[in-house]
Amino acid sequence: MKFTNAVCENYNKTLIAITECRLRAVNRNVTTYNFNSTLHYPITEVAVEAQFFKKASGYKPWLYKFKFDGCKFLKRAYNPLVVLIFRLFRDYSNLNHPCPYTDASVFKFTNAVCKSMNATLLTINECRLKAINRTRTVYNFFSTLHYPVHDVAVEFQLFKRANGYKPWLYKTKINACQFLQRPYSPMVIIIFKLMKENSNFNHTCPFVGPMFIKDLCIQSDNLPLVFPTGEYLVASKWLFKEFSNLNHTCPYSAGPIIIEGFYLRHEKLPSVMPTGEYLLALEFLFVNKPQLDVNIYFDFIEDLLTS
Repeated sequence: MKFTNAVCENYNKTLIAITECRLRAVNRNVTTYNFNSTLHYPITEVAVEAQFFKKASGYKPWLYKFKFDGCKFLKRAYNPLVVLIFRLFRDYSNLNHPCPYTDASVFKFTNAVCKSMNATLLTINECRLKAINRTRTVYNFFSTLHYPVHDVAVEFQLFKRANGYKPWLYKTKINACQFLQRPYSPMVIIIFKLMKENSNFNHTCPFVGPMFIKDLCIQSDNLPLVFPTGEYLVASKWLFKEFSNLNHTCPYSAGPIIIEGFYLRHEKLPSVMPTGEYLLALEFLFVNKPQLDVNIYFDFIEDLLTS
């Protein structure tokens, strides 16, 4: 007995993707059959129709034609002919357990890149993947916010790889502080639910100190969205806004005067400064009398090689 051909056809690529359906010659007398596919959603009900044909001036129906409930059969084998066929291939297949068929599709992290645009405010200590096994990779992110932030905007965009990564379907921007008080973006709610158990991004603003995502692993059955087979990129940009109440005209009434989370950004400087150590001395005079001195020291280093 020898396989001579194999043809597979998919009628619903949203549900199942066929990645392999072919024969492989081992020697002159032995040919093996290989079939690989990916189920994108759990399956709880499967009906199978089978029919034999014999070639005689074309393939003609021959002897056997039957239909059976695949899930019931896998719980309790009840059709003698199907039992015979099943025994032939069960040791070579993972079609050997009762329904539902879940985790048929594989979601796996392949890369992670993080960059802090302002190390004075945010230091990234770790941003990497860790392989647990062949199909499971976890993501770890550890950072330190050196100053409290009260206003955080986050931009999310999804890309799909097709001759490079191209924008795909979803792009959104949220106010993270408002979102954490009252979630309002359906896409971000999905992302947040996937990571909230593995993160300390789970309280309202302000944020300060360690910020982490630990051992994040996403399983395909946790994704409520339809994803065709492919390689994807989720890009997020975090914008922290410094806070001050020195933002109105006089008079300034009794109460706190605040500058919080302020940091230096070279692109905001209106003129060229040589590399060096600087001091900005401020003297405040209330009612024409000196009342307050503030001295701020800072370094400015111009890197001509990368600028």
